[in-house]
Amino acid sequence: MLSSRVPSYLPAVPPTLPDFYICDQRYAKDVEPADCNVAGRALPVGTSAVPYTVDTSGARFALPFSIEHGACVISVEVASPTSIHTYMATPNDIRGMVGWLQIACVAASGRGGFVTHNIANLLSYVMSSTSSVRLLDSYPPSTAFLTVSITGRDYKNPSPGNTDPSIALLLADSVRNAWSHTSPGSAKRQQLARRAHFYTSQSIRMRTGGNTPWWSNAGDPLGEDEMTYECDAKLGSPKEVDCAQVEWGELGVDSGTINLVSGVAKTLSSNTCNVVITAAAAVTLSWAQIQTALDTLLNGRTHYRKE
Repeated sequence: MLSSRVPSYLPAVPPTLPDFYICDQRYAKDVEPADCNVAGRALPVGTSAVPYTVDTSGARFALPFSIEHGACVISVEVASPTSIHTYMATPNDIRGMVGWLQIACVAASGRGGFVTHNIANLLSYVMSSTSSVRLLDSYPPSTAFLTVSITGRDYKNPSPGNTDPSIALLLADSVRNAWSHTSPGSAKRQQLARRAHFYTSQSIRMRTGGNTPWWSNAGDPLGEDEMTYECDAKLGSPKEVDCAQVEWGELGVDSGTINLVSGVAKTLSSNTCNVVITAAAAVTLSWAQIQTALDTLLNGRTHYRKE
C-alpha cells in the first residue's frame, strides 16, 4: 500500500509523437513518489545540449547512468543497434522525462515505466531505407534515441529502448503506415511488407525485462509467426484495471502451455474485461505468447500521446 501520492517536484514534460511512454508494473510496483523525488534531485541540470560519452566510465556526462533512492531507480540510456561513442542530450530534457514518469506512472499508480526521446530518426529510417529487411548492421548513428526508465531495485534489465516489445510494435506500425502509401505490386511495397512482418515477429520473441533486442533475429521458433491486431469499438470498452487483473491473475506461467482446438474458446474474465482465445485449428501456445498478444492489445496504443 502506498503511503503517499506526492506530486513530482521536477517539471513534467510529456512526450510528443512519435515518442511515447508506457507504465508497467513489471518495471516497478508500489514505488514511493518520495523516493523518486529524492533520486531526481541528483540529476544534472542544464538548458544546453552536451555530449554524453557512451559506455565510458568516469566522464562527467556519461550514458548509461542510474540514480537510486529507497526502492526507486532512475535509469537513463541510449538505445541503438549501432555502437556510438557520444550522444547529444540536454540535461533538463532528461529531468522533464523523469518528471513525466513520476506524474504519469509513479504518482498515478505506483508503477514504473519508461519514456522515449528522439525516436523519430529511427522511424524515418526504417520507413525509407532501401537496405535489407532486417537492416542488420546498417542502422546509422543518427537513429540512436534516448530512454528514461523508473524501475525497482530488483529489476535487472532496464534497457527498454533495446528490449521492450513496444519498440518493435511501434516500428512495425510505422512501416505498415508507410506500406499503405505505396503503389500495389511495387518493389517498395513488398519490401515494406517483409519489414513489417520482421518487426511484428520480433515483438513476439521479446519480453519486458528480457534480453532479446528488436533488431536481432536469433534463432527462435516463433520467427515465422505473425501477429496483427485491430481495435473495434463494437467490442465494448473494458476497464484497464479489469484487463490488468486478467493479465496478472488469470494467465499461467510463461513456460506453461495452453492447448486449443478448433471451435472451442478459452475465456479469461475479470468484471468488464473478457479475453477470449480461439484457434482456427488445433495448436499449442505458450502462456508467454498469450502474454505478448495481450500486452499488444492493452499497451500497444494506450500510451502513445496524441497532439
